[in-house]
Amino acid sequence: MKLYAAILSLASAVVAFESTVPCLMWSPKNYLQPSLTNTEQLYLGTELAVSSIFASLSPNVCNAKVVAVINQPELHRSDLSRSDYTESFEHLKEHVSSAGSRVQYEYISGPLDLNKMAMDIASQCDSTVSILDSETATSGDIYAEKSHSVALMMLPAGKDAEVLRENDFKIDRFIKAIEEKVADDYIVIYTSSTPKTPETSSLKKRALADVLSRRAPKASSVNLPVFAKYQLFSPAIFMGLAISLIFVLVVATGVSWLTGIQTPTRFESKPKKQ
Repeated sequence: MKLYAAILSLASAVVAFESTVPCLMWSPKNYLQPSLTNTEQLYLGTELAVSSIFASLSPNVCNAKVVAVINQPELHRSDLSRSDYTESFEHLKEHVSSAGSRVQYEYISGPLDLNKMAMDIASQCDSTVSILDSETATSGDIYAEKSHSVALMMLPAGKDAEVLRENDFKIDRFIKAIEEKVADDYIVIYTSSTPKTPETSSLKKRALADVLSRRAPKASSVNLPVFAKYQLFSPAIFMGLAISLIFVLVVATGVSWLTGIQTPTRFESKPKKQ
């Protein structure tokens, strides 16, 4: 039972990191200021993430002529560093690396309501939201010669490397259309409204089934190599395991300290002789 509980605990940590989305923010100008430390930015709940995003934008958000919100559904932080996705984010990485200021949040739990985020920014800056088609958006659709504009662009879900590569070209075209109108006076928020769907529907059930089947493995899988039987760890899984290990070590250290504390020995005083 203890083994099963430990597996479930690790599985829960893994699922928590698997069901997250990243958020990259950048601007050619010095519009963005980190609102959290690197440690605090590691894993954020939805509400804290939204407030942190606005804190990073404020008070400069209304100074930019365009705030572009790019929605890439089913995006995970690990996609940005996968070796088989190197060509899927070439233009994105180029824009981010050459930015004058940038902020990133790697793991945000739960979906983000980007429509509401765009409307809140527009409300704060007394402007309107333009919802754009990634296939047909032009510079005229993005900015119509006014003081401020919020542009929201929805991309196809990032199912695989090829889709993300096509989306990368759309992002590059979109940003160039912005620069055609306002030069370098813009801010980009690139994130996802929908977390990536886990490759397995129930990680906890799979972990339990793995434990129960060790004594009697199925004939169809007994001769398979280990890499064919089990799914390889993703960076998110390693992160979950590392956090769980640190937690266990801290608890173990605390228990060892408590057990090492000894109560001073008390001696009965000898009765005085009469």
